[in-house]
Amino acid sequence: MKKARVYFDHPFYTPADHTLNIDFVNPDLGLDARVAVELTEESARALVKAIQAALDTADVAHPAPAG
Repeated sequence: MKKARVYFDHPFYTPADHTLNIDFVNPDLGLDARVAVELTEESARALVKAIQAALDTADVAHPAPAG
């Protein structure tokens, strides 16, 4: 993956009016090098909380070397 495109729009597959869409892409490998994710607003907010919680534990779980 080289880029992530994040946008709020009509989904292609999810049965919702609008979704937060994330396209993980690698343009160097062509159009097939893409993974698309469609999240409802509720799911997107839960993902943000989960990412924040993981980042909040980073310093405890993997402290920087002293020096």
